Amino acid sequence: MAHVVVLGAGLGGTIQAYELKDTLTRSDKITVISNKPYFQFTPSNPWAGVGWRSKDEIIVDLAPVMKRRGIDFICDAAEKLVPDENKIVLASGKEVTYDYLVIATGPELAFDEIEGFGPDAHTNSVCQIEHAEKSGGAGGMPGGLPNMPNLPGGGLPPGLPGMGGGGGLPPDLARMLSKGKKK
Repeated sequence: MAHVVVLGAGLGGTIQAYELKDTLTRSDKITVISNKPYFQFTPSNPWAGVGWRSKDEIIVDLAPVMKRRGIDFICDAAEKLVPDENKIVLASGKEVTYDYLVIATGPELAFDEIEGFGPDAHTNSVCQIEHAEKSGGAGGMPGGLPNMPNLPGGGLPPGLPGMGGGGGLPPDLARMLSKGKKK
C-alpha cells in the first residue's frame, strides 16, 4: 500500500487527486492537504469582482467532496517539508508521512513587490476569491469594482493599471465591467 499526499487543492491538486484515485489500487491511500477548506475555480472570481456572485456561490467545500471520492482531506497549512523522512510538518504541529508527494500549491501572489500594489493597498484583484469579493464590495459601479473611466460609448480602456496581469484586464472581466458601466 502506498500513501500519496497531494499538497494543494486548487485546480492542479484536485484534478491530480482525482486522477490518482482512478489510477491507483484500492489499497493505496490518497491525502490532500490544503490551507483552505474550499476549492475555488479562479475563472469564476470575476463574477464576485463585479458583484454578480458571492463567495458562497462559487466555492466548493472540499471535505465532503473528497470524502465521497475516498480521499482523505486535511485543512492545514504546510510549514515544513522533511524529504529525508518523507514527512510534512503542518502549522498545527501535526506531521504527515508519505511514500509519494505531489506539490501543487499554485502561485504565490507577490503584491509586495510593487509599493502600493494589491488588494490591501491601492489596487483591486480577482486572483483569489477573497480579493474579488473585496473588489465587488467597492463603490462606484453598481454591483462591483470602483470607478472606471467613462469612455465614449461606455467602453473600457484595453488595459487598466493595477488590475492584475501584465496585459490589462482579463477579457471576461473587461466585458463584465463594460456591461455594468452601460447600465
